[in-house]
Amino acid sequence: VDGSVAMARLLMMGVLAAAMGAFVTLLNRMRMSADSNVSANRRGCYILVGTYTQANAGTPPNVDTDSDETYLGKGIHAIWLDLSTGHMSHAGVHRTTLANPSFLSMHPSQHVVYAVSEVAEGGKVSAFGIQEVNGKIKCCELSTVNSSGGLPCHLMVDRAGSTLTCSNYLDGSIAVIPIQNDGSLQEGWRLQNHGGSVNELRQEAPHAHSAALDATEKLFYSVDLGADSIFVRRWPCTSEDTDILCQHKLQEGSGPRHLVFHPNGLVAYVISELTGNIEVFHSGSFERL
Repeated sequence: VDGSVAMARLLMMGVLAAAMGAFVTLLNRMRMSADSNVSANRRGCYILVGTYTQANAGTPPNVDTDSDETYLGKGIHAIWLDLSTGHMSHAGVHRTTLANPSFLSMHPSQHVVYAVSEVAEGGKVSAFGIQEVNGKIKCCELSTVNSSGGLPCHLMVDRAGSTLTCSNYLDGSIAVIPIQNDGSLQEGWRLQNHGGSVNELRQEAPHAHSAALDATEKLFYSVDLGADSIFVRRWPCTSEDTDILCQHKLQEGSGPRHLVFHPNGLVAYVISELTGNIEVFHSGSFERL
């Protein structure tokens, strides 16, 4: 993909995420193709878009809401992106009974997508098998398990496709969920962050917002908006090994939301929701660069 098309793809992904208020994930078009007649003359990929299906979904109970139902989604939407022209077209919607499938994550090697059900009580994570039929994406539910907390908002799958983690915003917990050989999920166990910070409305308690593994996949990082902290644990972890190795404290009131590592493994980037800043750290010591 040349630079201009790649940039167009990234820009359109950003627009989609902003418009739908949720998360988008790309499917490799050639690997997804089940119908050679449909795929033979097309160059592109599918985009899966998670949406909120209920008004004010994802809003913590202590934050005021406006009950705007104008732009609600209908479930997991599929869009075809033509990489030659940048044109996008609708490619189906899975009207799941799962409320607010707002965040999606793909299995690294199977045609399986995972979705949260972002609700305050009884949060869930579901696995869906996906296939292409006559130019449309079809989803089939494989399994649903508990997220072990409220307002699940982020999913992470390790490179081996053996474990998924789910960050629960409401109570600052993380579910560690085993993945079966067919991509389905089994019930997991719970990790718990702790603490709060200076923003009385948004940081009255821990609020896990995302997670990441380092390049070696030996350390697990939980990014917590409520505690202004990144909690580090061993990986892989078991239900008997949930101890926090260290806690990296960030700027008070910043509200860290997401963490990504540079491909070289030496640098970490953290974006904070409450200040809007992107900070750069050494990935080992977490000293600012």
